[in-house]
Amino acid sequence: MNATELRSRRQITLPADVCEAIGLSVTDLVDWSCEGGRIIGRRLETSESLPVTPVRRQGRLMLPRMLDGAEIAQAVRRDRDAR
Repeated sequence: MNATELRSRRQITLPADVCEAIGLSVTDLVDWSCEGGRIIGRRLETSESLPVTPVRRQGRLMLPRMLDGAEIAQAVRRDRDAR
């Protein structure tokens, strides 16, 4: 059993053997879903895209478009570096 604790910011650490079993590495994206009371995560291939809903930023509506995994990982890194 690989039990993990949910921390205050809804974060968990995935066990190393789970990451190794599905080939997860740093900056990889995981698609999460819930089915029958279970949480299911699957590694996204870099060629897969995630749909993005429009957001309002600085009074302007940003139109939806498809982002690939590399763009999302890059945006996450920029956000982390800015903090």
